[in-house]
Amino acid sequence: MKIAILGADINNFNLGCQALTWSLLHILENIRTENSLEFEYFIFEANPDSNKTNELIRELELNPKALHAVHLGCITDPLRAIKYAKRNQKVFHLLKQCDIAFDVTRGDSFSDLYGTHVFNTFAYYKLYLERCKVPLVLVPQTYGPFLKNRNQEIAAQIFKNANDIFARDKISADEVKSLSGKDAVITTDMAFQLPYSSKDRAHEKIKVGINISGLLASTTKDEYNQNLSLNQKYVEFIKKLLEYLTDIDQYEIYLIPHVTNDVEAINQFGREFPSACQIEYIDNPVKIKNVIADMDIFIGSRMHATIAALSSGVVTIPLAYSRKFKGVFELLDYYYTIDLNNELDEMLITIKQDIDHFETLKIDVLKAKNLIGKYNAKTNTAIKDIILKYYND
Repeated sequence: MKIAILGADINNFNLGCQALTWSLLHILENIRTENSLEFEYFIFEANPDSNKTNELIRELELNPKALHAVHLGCITDPLRAIKYAKRNQKVFHLLKQCDIAFDVTRGDSFSDLYGTHVFNTFAYYKLYLERCKVPLVLVPQTYGPFLKNRNQEIAAQIFKNANDIFARDKISADEVKSLSGKDAVITTDMAFQLPYSSKDRAHEKIKVGINISGLLASTTKDEYNQNLSLNQKYVEFIKKLLEYLTDIDQYEIYLIPHVTNDVEAINQFGREFPSACQIEYIDNPVKIKNVIADMDIFIGSRMHATIAALSSGVVTIPLAYSRKFKGVFELLDYYYTIDLNNELDEMLITIKQDIDHFETLKIDVLKAKNLIGKYNAKTNTAIKDIILKYYND
């Protein structure tokens, strides 16, 4: 079976995007081996890198002849489409040859929140697959918001024509229902299944990992950074949090990047708080999850960093800048997400209480892990059934 994988990069500056790719392949490989199937993967991405591809193949123990990283062209800009005509032709030819397509849309990019260009880039390939009658499976992700009517109409068409739709939260499932009338399977994020090495966490001091978002710590306004008041409050919040933690001897602080532009922000705070240990950027989602899994408490602004923490049994306090956090964690009955839109003093009081009583939070972490296991089984069974349906067609 030839499997197309889209919106899931092997080479990406965001470890959350990489985590989704690795997790999907981990799921598919388990299905393949348990059912004695033969798969050939075609991963369509913007910037393939042979070293990154080989690293993934090696660590997930894949057959190197059965995985192909395919360089996407450009189909949204007419001039660039002409420039990359041969590459586009190859992409379309390979897509048409596939028996099934799994589309991740980088987890949260099936939306026009990041601009119409980003929406178009991901949407057009979905439309092409549907036109070619290649079964399209939208694996667990966030859907919406769709701010423009034109984009709502395109999303509705994609939902109506997709063979199967999984949503990673109820809000997204409601979005699918309102636009298409279809019911999405509600489950959780695939990155909860990312492998890692478990730790016993027998530490002399309480290890507190903090992921600082370079995007939120930036005070420069650009197309990705429109809410500077939120950013200024975020910087102040992190500063006061570090002042509190570094003043208490029982805490050992680790600043952990999860996207390349987190590094600069971590360096800045590291200079101000030299007792905090700065972890170097590790361009491997499993290896960074192993680092996170060794923490006792993890506070994170990148959602997939917090997913890595909770799925490895770490007391986790997500710092939410968008609705996607709320949907993913409340689905697991885990209610410790701090909304960065709240007042600064309110956020500080809440997080200090949660940190001081982190032993109590462990009970809810265990409950969430139990739910994660159930949702993972639901996802994997559903994907297996879909594959078996099309395998011999």
